This record gives sequence, structure tokens and C-alpha cells, in this order.
Amino acid sequence: MKKIIPHSGFTLLELMLTLLMAAVLVALAAPMMDSTIKTQSIRSLQRDFHSALVYARSEAVTRNRVISVCSSSNGASCNAGVWSDGWIIFIDSSTAGFGNGVLDNGETLLRANVYEGSAVPSVVDPDADAAVSFVTFSLRGFTYNSNRVYVQICPSDSEDSFARGLMLERSGRVVYSRDDNGDGVHDRIFQNDAGVAVSTNLDC
Repeated sequence: MKKIIPHSGFTLLELMLTLLMAAVLVALAAPMMDSTIKTQSIRSLQRDFHSALVYARSEAVTRNRVISVCSSSNGASCNAGVWSDGWIIFIDSSTAGFGNGVLDNGETLLRANVYEGSAVPSVVDPDADAAVSFVTFSLRGFTYNSNRVYVQICPSDSEDSFARGLMLERSGRVVYSRDDNGDGVHDRIFQNDAGVAVSTNLDC
């Protein structure tokens, strides 16, 4: 006589409860995943900008040539300051050796970076509060005309707490932004012409 072994399995109620729990977990995890992706995208672009500026300064000193970094949408020429498309680094030998921030015929392209992410970068002169379309390093590694430059990177939804930045000092040193006052938003910090440290929140 065969022994009948009962089959075990999920009841309809158990299955519905399992699906409900899974849906709740997915709903809870989605915002965290979105936050993580947003953070990584911004920090990755911040590192790319940092590497580009450090490389350009190093090449200026090593080659004893003026080196410029300009915004570019095609990896081969400069555009009108739209850094969200990318940038190029090149030997800028025009304007009597002082550079003009444009890749002209005969000048050497050193590196190109085409950006296709969602983060929104901007490059500004913090003293004049004006947009900058190129950054130039002198043969000694200083910024051209001793100008300071600030790189700000914001998420596409302009949420300030995710913003990150880089300060390019007159000496050519590149400094990462930080949350200076603990309010959850990074600050741009630099010394003004009077030598006083000025700190303001990154504002997307």
C-alpha cells in the first residue's frame, strides 16, 4: 500500500502577504537607491573635474607651456561654457604665449572628456560671480591672471544637500568642498582680496 505524502506549499493568503511585504520593501528601498545613484554621479564628476585640473596644472609646469581647460561638447573644440557636455585640455600657445582659452589650429589637444551624465556642473569666478568658459594655467602652475575659479556640481533636481564643489586657488591648488558649518549643505570657502575667509552655501 502506497503511503500518501502530503504536499506543502503557499496558501493564497500567504502568497498575497509575501507579495505585499515585497512591495513595501521595494517602496522603501527606491528612494535610498535614487539617493545613492545621485550621490555617486555627482562625486564621480567632482573627481573627474579634480583630475582634469590637477593634470592641466601638472602639464603646464612639466612642459613649461600655457595649458587651458575649456568646456566642450564634442571633445575636439571649445564651446560657450556649457560644461555639462564635457571639456578638453590643450596647449594654449596663442595670444603671444598667454593663451586665449580656445583650441586654435596647430595647438595640441592633450585630453578630452565627453560627459553624458545627469549631474549639472558650472564653473564660475567667485570674485566676479560670473560664469567661466575656460581655465588657464601659467608655466609656473598658477591660474592665469591669478583668478580664482569655483566648480559647482548640482543634481538635476537642484537639491542643495547633494551639491559638491571644487575651489581652484590662485596658486593652482584644487580643494574639495566641505560642509563647513554642519548644516547638511557643502560650502564654498575662499579668501577674499582682504585675506578674510568667506564661506557660503552651495546654491543650486
